[in-house]
Amino acid sequence: MNDETFDTKERSVADIIDLANTFPMLGQKRFVQYRGVGKTKDKDQARWLAYLESPSPHTTLLVYTQKLDKRTKFAKTLAKKGAIAELLPPKPRELPSWVDRLSRRHKITLTPMAQQTLIDSIGADLALLDGNLEKLSIYLHPETKANEKHVQELVLQTAGDNIFAWTDQVLENKNGEALTTLHHLLASGTPPLILVSMLARHVRMLLQTKSHLATGRPRAQLAPSLGVPPFVVHRYVEQAGRLTEDTLTRSISSLRRLDHDLKSTGHPPRMLLERAIGQMV
Repeated sequence: MNDETFDTKERSVADIIDLANTFPMLGQKRFVQYRGVGKTKDKDQARWLAYLESPSPHTTLLVYTQKLDKRTKFAKTLAKKGAIAELLPPKPRELPSWVDRLSRRHKITLTPMAQQTLIDSIGADLALLDGNLEKLSIYLHPETKANEKHVQELVLQTAGDNIFAWTDQVLENKNGEALTTLHHLLASGTPPLILVSMLARHVRMLLQTKSHLATGRPRAQLAPSLGVPPFVVHRYVEQAGRLTEDTLTRSISSLRRLDHDLKSTGHPPRMLLERAIGQMV
């Protein structure tokens, strides 16, 4: 096949249709990919409709668009001809099977806790999941089984101790410092969903700390209960003492909304995270 890829900055719809109708050179078939198509103009819709009435038998034409107005005659014609393939992000319940499938590709297996930690940290970004599983396979070699600690070491430590400093700043209401650290983390490539996951983890640990202390159990038992080194326990105790249970519970609800908004609204992650910092405590 002749294989050619263009985007809307390089070629117009008229150019692509002309190319699709051109006989292939040095091959029996032509494969044309057209990327970055936005809202279709009326004149372009007319061109597409004319092409769909009599598509070239020697060309496979693949067009990519982020959105398609299904109310238009163009979209209805595509649907009638079975020419639409909708590629949606996986639903949360589908993510474990995706991680299993991608893990097999990289010849590794994840424990249930490792799998959940990876999903909580990255979410439904399949490209990011695949990239981190590839890094895990290289990190583990020649071993092939990843546990929760491996995921934490490789995925959560991407931004070093700055993530932990950031969650402290947010929960201690140091908004100026928190915003500065946030901008640094995002600029260094830290995925926004990892930040949300780590912040939610911190809030849950503060709730657990308050519950532990309320029962009158010895503080010495708190470190193994939280799964943290003993020398950091005092920080959680101090933070938990300044915040009420209601405040922490509302923070968990705010983080759920933030997670939803990051995955579904299309708003800039930096804006959503900045707004969340101001609403946390």
